[in-house]
Amino acid sequence: MTEDDIATASGLPVYTWRRRHGADFRARVPVLNPCERLRLYDAAQATAYIKGAPIPASPAGDAVHRNTEERPSGS
Repeated sequence: MTEDDIATASGLPVYTWRRRHGADFRARVPVLNPCERLRLYDAAQATAYIKGAPIPASPAGDAVHRNTEERPSGS
């Protein structure tokens, strides 16, 4: 989920959501793609935050996406 999706699910405009809840949300819910401009969050974790429920752990085997692919050497 993006922050826009989370704000919509919360029933707030995105700018209001970011001002009121963005910092706390980012401190509690890890981003799935830290090297990217558009932040993506796990839907189950974001939904739990919105509902005020305990935030579940990241799914097993779900590695953080990083741009670490080895590039083939040039010929």
